[in-house]
Formats: sequence, C-alpha cells, structure tokens
Amino acid sequence: MTRPHQAHSRKGAQGACRNRLRRRVRRDGRPSWVAPLRRVNYALASTERLLESTHHAIDRAWDTCFDAPVRTARDLHRAHLRLLNVIVRLKRAARRLREVSRCIDAEPERAGHVSELLSDASQRWDAMVRLFETTIVQFVDLRVGVLAGLAFGELVPEPNPAARRGPRIILAPRTIAARAFLLFRRSSARARIASVPTPRRRARIAAVDAPRRISRGRAPPLASICTP
Repeated sequence: MTRPHQAHSRKGAQGACRNRLRRRVRRDGRPSWVAPLRRVNYALASTERLLESTHHAIDRAWDTCFDAPVRTARDLHRAHLRLLNVIVRLKRAARRLREVSRCIDAEPERAGHVSELLSDASQRWDAMVRLFETTIVQFVDLRVGVLAGLAFGELVPEPNPAARRGPRIILAPRTIAARAFLLFRRSSARARIASVPTPRRRARIAAVDAPRRISRGRAPPLASICTP
C-alpha cells in the first residue's frame, strides 16, 4: 500500500539500516560511534554501582539473619530488585556494543582508535557478567536459607516494633447528639450571638404625669338657641 504522495516504493529498502548508520554523523562532525560507546560506559558504570550495593546488602544480611530474619528478608527483596535492574543494564550495554561495531563497519575511515575503546568496553562487560553470576549465586543461597529458616521455624522472627510500642491512642472527636444540641441551642438569635447590639428602649411617660386634654364638647345647634 502506497501513500498519497508516494509514487513507488523506495529503492534499496533492505539496506535502510546501513544507510541510516552512514548518515548518522552529528552536526559538530563527531563520528557515529561516539554516542553508543558513551551509552555503553554509562550502563557499565551504573551496573558496577548496583552490584557494589548488592554486595554490601549481602554482607549485612549475613550479620543480621539470625537476630532479625524478617528485616533481612525485606533487605534481600530490595537487593533482588537491584539485580533485576542489573540484568536490564547489561542487556542494554550489549546492544550498544553491537551498535558500535555496526558503526565501525559502516564508517571504517572514521574509526580511528575506537577499536581499542571497544575492546576495553567489551572486557568490562565480560567482567561485569562474571561478577553478576557470582553475586547471584551468593544471593540465591542466602535468600533461600533465610526463607526456609523462617518457614520451618529454625529462625525466630523478631517482634514487630509497632507492637512493642503498644497500641496507639487516637482521640475521637467530641460528638453531640441532635436532641442535646437542640436543647442546648438558644431560642433567639440575641441569646445565641452575644455580639448582636441590644436596642435601648424609650422611657414611657406615666398617664398621671401627662397633661390632660381639654374637651369642651360640641356646641348646641343654632335653632335651639333662637327658639323661646
């Protein structure tokens, strides 16, 4: 299936990888093998650090497996995760080494002294693989022994530090029942809120002190006055 802007298939499609390696020259003029060789060194350096930390964890586990077997088993589990990471990095370094070899074959005129660097990296990789094999044997023996000792009762688990401290006391929030709240609640807003200003009442004047109104009544009609 061809694309709308593609009239025919690309020539030399099988040699696309080799052509890509030939074109893989950085803008600053560095050869194509520089980047993969640098990644090889990064992967080998991180692998060495992981193996060293795993060796330290195994040495500590030999000292603490009888006194604290549960904590030792947890430390060995973390060491197992580091060993899995070592496997990933060794595979990555092996891929980069093959990539460096392809770059040298694609650009022999720009190889220079890369053959010596590649040989040193290959020797480091072999040394890391042998060290990994030795480490994995020691790790498996120790971990299987600790787990088997815990399963068959040969190793006594240490008490839980949280249980040794005693139960935690958690203060529950104070709750008020609805009926008690309604009984406690004041009836008026003035009683509930003390900051509501109370209006001052005006003084009332007693009826005795008030002046009396003079009512003279209604005048008689004029006809009754004029008649004899």
